[in-house]
Amino acid sequence: MFLRIRGPVAAAVLVSFVVSLTGCAKRVEVPDGAFEAQQKVVLTFAGDREVQGRIDTASGVRYVDQGSVYRARVRSVSEDSIVLSDLVLVQSAGSVEEVSSRLSDSRVSVSDDQPEIRLDRTDIQRVDLLRFDGTRTLRNLSFWSFSGAVLTMLLGERS
Repeated sequence: MFLRIRGPVAAAVLVSFVVSLTGCAKRVEVPDGAFEAQQKVVLTFAGDREVQGRIDTASGVRYVDQGSVYRARVRSVSEDSIVLSDLVLVQSAGSVEEVSSRLSDSRVSVSDDQPEIRLDRTDIQRVDLLRFDGTRTLRNLSFWSFSGAVLTMLLGERS
């Protein structure tokens, strides 16, 4: 029965398997605040700011400042600070009118001035490691596998 599955049914089974593996990470707080460059971390700073990713030179991170989400690159990491550069706004925290006015007034400009953000390490309030969540993955995998099997049987009976 399963060897004759083709077309949309096979695509539905594949999509259900892929969807089951999404969102299977959890945050684990580090009590002493120590982290390594190879670890994926979430650094929460004072002033509602957050950096997520591998904090290593030239690595890409996600930077959140008061609800606005940016993609950035880590320019340098020192004992005192973390410097982010090449910021690109991904999602704005403003209203629809603010976003549309910002987009209507936008212009492409090429310049040497790259905005940089300097984050002091003394402002770090919380350090969380991003870990693989096995129980959540198993729960999602079982749910989507069962749903995919039921969908396969229903669509197999119709054709």
